[in-house]
Amino acid sequence: MNKIIIIILASFLSVTANSAVCQQIRAIEGFAAAPLFSNAIINGKPLDYYTFASECGSNCLTKMLKQKDISYSFTGSNLSVFDKSSVATIIIDSTYKQSIAGYMTCSSIAKRSYIPNPVRINKSKVSLDLQTEDYKNVTRTINIQGYSKSDYARLLAQLRKLSRGVESSIGFTNYILKPSRSQRVIKVSKLSPRGDFIFIIEVSK
Repeated sequence: MNKIIIIILASFLSVTANSAVCQQIRAIEGFAAAPLFSNAIINGKPLDYYTFASECGSNCLTKMLKQKDISYSFTGSNLSVFDKSSVATIIIDSTYKQSIAGYMTCSSIAKRSYIPNPVRINKSKVSLDLQTEDYKNVTRTINIQGYSKSDYARLLAQLRKLSRGVESSIGFTNYILKPSRSQRVIKVSKLSPRGDFIFIIEVSK
């Protein structure tokens, strides 16, 4: 689940919103990228997410970056590329001969905002706040750690007051919020022994 959230990280984004280093990576011959999500925000910062495939492998990419005088660091299967104002991270998920494929995140200059959360959450307990958008929904996923049983119970009580219905799904309780302009559902996972849970706000477009 955490891996999915991290690389989650599908509509086309304007080139002007991409970071400078991201544009230079996408200009490398043999490198192709397609948007994975649109209008993404992670911990308050806008990011663009892509899947990529490259005929130019990792050694080739670092050689090209050196030629362009672009700074980078390579750790395991992650290649971080950066300048003074922007950063891109390439996560290599598979290799075949000299080709590589995986995921890429790019810092963005786009102006984006979170969909509102109708209940109060202790922000100091939030480890990840990720929002993405596809053709059907805007989804905000919040990872919360170290919650007490009493705080968790109060959160669920707030949700019950705001809901017109409650459903169960695998791993989550779904609270269908009272009617508004668009359908809103909040999904809450069970509280772990360590006080961790996942809180998802989903708004239909």
